[in-house]
Amino acid sequence: MLRYRRYRVFIIVAIFAVGALYHFSTFRSWDRTTGQTSSQSEDNQKDAVEAKEEIGATKAPPILKIEQTSLQESTTLTSSNPSSSPSSTGFSTTAATSSRNSAAAQVTESSSDGVASKSSTEALITDSIASSLISTAAPSSTTASDAEGGGPAKGGSFGLGGQGRHEVPPPLSSGTPIYWTRLPEHFPVPNDVVIPLPTGKAKSIPKIQFQFKDETSAAKIEREKKRNVVKEAFKHAWAGYRQYAWLHDEVKPVSGGHRDPFCGWAATLVDTLDTLAIMGLDEEFAEATEALSQIEFTTSPRLDIPMFETTIRYLGGLLAAHDLSQGKYGIILEKSKELADILMGAFDTPNRMPIMYYFWRPTFASNPHRAGTRAVLAELGSLSMEFTRLAQITGEDKYYDAIARITNELHMYQSQTKVPGLWPKYIDTSGCKKPDVAVQQPGQAEQIPVIAEPRSREAPTGETSGSARSRVEDWPERTLADIGTQAAADDKKLQKRQLEMDQSSEQPQPSSLDTSEHNHVPADKVDCQPQGLTSPPNVRTEHFTFGGAADSTYEYLPKQYLLLGGQVPEYREMYESAIDAANKHLLFRPMIPEEDREILVVGSADVKENWTQDPENFKLVPDQSHLLCFTGGMWGIGSKIFGREADMEIAEKLTDGCVWAYEATATGIMPELISMMPCDNRTSCAWNQTHWYSALDPFREQREDSQQRMKQNELAIEAERALAAGIAKDTEKTELEGTSDLEETPASYEIPTSGPIAKRQLEPSDQSERSESAKESKDSEPSKGSKESEPSKKIENSESSEHSETAKPTPPVAKAHLGKPSAVDQEPPLPSETINMYPTHEEYVEMRIKRERLPIGVPLVRSKDYILRPEAIESVFIMYRLTGDEKWREKGWMMFQSIENATLTEHGHSAIKDVMRPGWENNHKDQMESFWLAETLKYFYLLFSPPSHISLDDYVL
Repeated sequence: MLRYRRYRVFIIVAIFAVGALYHFSTFRSWDRTTGQTSSQSEDNQKDAVEAKEEIGATKAPPILKIEQTSLQESTTLTSSNPSSSPSSTGFSTTAATSSRNSAAAQVTESSSDGVASKSSTEALITDSIASSLISTAAPSSTTASDAEGGGPAKGGSFGLGGQGRHEVPPPLSSGTPIYWTRLPEHFPVPNDVVIPLPTGKAKSIPKIQFQFKDETSAAKIEREKKRNVVKEAFKHAWAGYRQYAWLHDEVKPVSGGHRDPFCGWAATLVDTLDTLAIMGLDEEFAEATEALSQIEFTTSPRLDIPMFETTIRYLGGLLAAHDLSQGKYGIILEKSKELADILMGAFDTPNRMPIMYYFWRPTFASNPHRAGTRAVLAELGSLSMEFTRLAQITGEDKYYDAIARITNELHMYQSQTKVPGLWPKYIDTSGCKKPDVAVQQPGQAEQIPVIAEPRSREAPTGETSGSARSRVEDWPERTLADIGTQAAADDKKLQKRQLEMDQSSEQPQPSSLDTSEHNHVPADKVDCQPQGLTSPPNVRTEHFTFGGAADSTYEYLPKQYLLLGGQVPEYREMYESAIDAANKHLLFRPMIPEEDREILVVGSADVKENWTQDPENFKLVPDQSHLLCFTGGMWGIGSKIFGREADMEIAEKLTDGCVWAYEATATGIMPELISMMPCDNRTSCAWNQTHWYSALDPFREQREDSQQRMKQNELAIEAERALAAGIAKDTEKTELEGTSDLEETPASYEIPTSGPIAKRQLEPSDQSERSESAKESKDSEPSKGSKESEPSKKIENSESSEHSETAKPTPPVAKAHLGKPSAVDQEPPLPSETINMYPTHEEYVEMRIKRERLPIGVPLVRSKDYILRPEAIESVFIMYRLTGDEKWREKGWMMFQSIENATLTEHGHSAIKDVMRPGWENNHKDQMESFWLAETLKYFYLLFSPPSHISLDDYVL
């Protein structure tokens, strides 16, 4: 038996060894399956708020330059010389203000038969790997297929199987890198229906920047002094990046290390090129530009490329640098095209909607795929400016065609949502309607699966040369059989991965269709009916917001209108419809102590069907997030270019609402997410402390009921103790009296274990211990409606939502352990005499305010951190340039000083964990995202620059 066990161990070891050798074999295909699954499943288990920098780290589009003397007289020009081609509308990218990341297999120029040629060697390699993958890895590997979804996975915050920020271990030094390969498209757009750039005369658009007067010498000295302080802060952070993270994505500003959450393509370097140029740091700009040649967009240790992050951080940064340098550096445009061509592969789907997390390696990219059923709105709608500008510079319409089709779909869908004018946070972009599956009857003809053709729709072309309207219905019919020999041969094996579903598993499922109700029917027997953008399947309540996961889609609408010279009216129509809906349904005035200070916030809403008939189906979410702070600048720009004068007042109040949130905290920095109290109307809103206290004690009734029960229990326990003590005295007295007559005393006396007298005969000490145990057990139970079950929960529940964007206050338990601080606070315990077992409503509220350091008027801080975001200062800068009011510079300077004081580290500036705790030595998160240099400090610098420097009449920021 022992020998048999030894042999069994040897056999198992041998099997593992053979498996390991196989996985380390040709092209390290193991990295695509096992490696991907392990890294992503771990990452997707993070809390949604951990990834708010993904959902939410939306940055502004590239700065776009107006190259003609007057926008009203601008004309569209398309030059064959890419380096000198002006914008077709007069705008050109000059300063990247966005950061995201993505890469995808490129769409190739198709030959006459629709399939691009490739070398025999490349074909053999690609076909060999694809064949192996389909036959062996396909059943177990669709992290890739999941990533196509573009919607959040369980526990994640972004795309099905994909996340914007995602670090992966570096590849083994001995491994052979896998490179992106140019592949033939499965669903190419015929040349005669490619949507071209508008080439007509640009429409007359009003100038938007305030006409400033000459400043005095004293004012100039003061302004330049502040600008130099901002510039030195930038140089300090840039030096830290250059020393410790050169050619990596981000520096660790506390420890001096680096991290690569965005494919490892030097996100900070690329994203910051425009700021270097704007600040006149010519030597640093030249050095960074020269380093671009060392960045290889064709390979990455990361398996998927997030389209959104890559487009705004990398492509936006490159195009802005190209325009600011006036095309002086050829490497910038070269890298722009290289990256864009890779990203174009994500659009190779039946309806040309992009795959938001694109698995770029040839083994996966060579197969046909669909867009996801739960795409994030911000990811889908925030590709337009970068691809449009690249089309303007290069004269290649394919880049514009890619985003124009998204625009057209959004335009059609906007009036069909639950709140017409607004889009929900998540959208089904698959183009595939999944009908009910009928059971095939004996003898019934087999239904052949079909990949649906794109719907007919008009393209947002405005005035164009050539075909002004290009319809997808004109495309030739195309099924999988037309894709090519390899795809046709493996047709049945590919069907399950061609139809995207909303999955949360990191491993591929037998089918991408949800056939749970008809699991006896094979998924590959289901036809796919074409559809446009729609709500994700099986969703009853949808979230409508201008905040994280939606923001930049709305932000890009007026800016894209400017970039295209007003020649595409759809952008204005979509913007005005969205703003009208927001003004009516989402805008609210929060109650604050300063009654004469009218601020506004754009809230969110959870909406069900038929909410117009049943108002209960529309729930306003009165939250103010840092990401929402871009709205002030957007409302202001839209007011100017579209003649919406009333919106300018709203713009100022929205911006001031974010400034108020900065001023309200102990550090002078706005938290990531706070809840506010909406007033009944916007015209008058008297401060009501009783209302605020009620919001701070939302479970008052349950808490007080619990306290009353506890008091009753304690009274009962005290009564039992007193009774037990009395019985003990009586017993002792009886025993003493009995010693005089021992012959009458029983030899033994057994205490009854049952009956009414048993309990009273327990020793007082035993009874006391049992009473205390019962009391603690009772205390550990949460009150009615509570989600907490931990006995040590604080009565004020102060830290329950500290790091959760969506956390809600829970009913407090009756007994509070206020003397035991949480691990987060690490504060000394309060003196025992301050513990109030049964606080009144006022006492409970005051404890919450003190422990959570709540600003007056804020009932809950949902997320206390600050990750160096730019949105608030962006709107402050824009409002100063639009109005010329010096108060915005004053507010901006106070904001800068607060941020500098709280975030400065040895090697840069760090995000902080808690804006409510000034001076906390453990507050730094050791993280500095690229937008700190690319946007936040850029806007501070421009705020104190002469108004003519990067004028809003010359550039789109």
